[in-house]
Amino acid sequence: KGSPLFLFFLSFMEQVNERPEVVLPGQMLEKFGNSVGGVGTYTVGDVICSSACGTVVRRRHETNPNTISVVSHKPLAKIPQVHDIVWCRVTRITQWRAHVEIFSLENVQVSTSFSLAGMIRSTDIRSFEVDTARVADSFRPGDLVRAKVLAFGDIRSYYLSTAQNDLGVVVAFSSQRKPMVPISWEYMQCQLTMVCEKRKVANVDLRHLSSVFLGTLTTPPAR
Repeated sequence: KGSPLFLFFLSFMEQVNERPEVVLPGQMLEKFGNSVGGVGTYTVGDVICSSACGTVVRRRHETNPNTISVVSHKPLAKIPQVHDIVWCRVTRITQWRAHVEIFSLENVQVSTSFSLAGMIRSTDIRSFEVDTARVADSFRPGDLVRAKVLAFGDIRSYYLSTAQNDLGVVVAFSSQRKPMVPISWEYMQCQLTMVCEKRKVANVDLRHLSSVFLGTLTTPPAR
C-alpha cells in the first residue's frame, strides 16, 4: 500500500503535468472560468496569462475552481498595469496608430528576454483636437516615448496614451542620426542641420530619471 508520505506524493504528482510546461511572460495559459489564476499569472479579459518565465502548475480542487500558477526560480517579471507610466520605442507608424515596443516601466527596466508590444492611436496622442491629430506629425520610428497604459489589448499588447503634457516623445534622432532637442510642444530641432521636425513632445526633465536606462535613451536606433 505504501506509506502515507508516499501516497501524498502520488496524489500531488497527479495534479501536476507529467511533462513540465515552460512559459514566458505574457503567454496565454487558458480561458478564465475553467480555472482561476494563481501566483505568477494575470488576467486579460477572459484569458489567464503568465507574468513570469517559469513552469506551469495546475492544481485540481473538488469544491473550488482549479488553480493555474507559474513557478519561477527568479523574481516575477513586473508586468505593466493600467495607469502605469512606461517607456517605449516606436517601431513603425501607420495613418492611425504608432506601434511601439515597451522596454521599461518608469525607472524599472523590464526583462530583455521578451518584449511587450503597444500602440498609440491617433485619438490618444493629445487631449485636445483629438480628431485632427496626425500620427506622422507626432512620432517617427526610433523615437523614444514616455506614455501611460490605457488598457490591455491583445495578448502581450497594450493601448497607450500620450495625452498629457509630460507624455510624448522624449528623445528623437534626425536623418543624420544626431539628437534632436525640443523647441516647443510640437517641434524638435536637429542640432547639426537645425532642421525642425514635428513631434508630440513630452515636457519632462531627464535629470530626474533613473540611470537604469539612460544608455538606451541616448543611443540612436540601428538602421
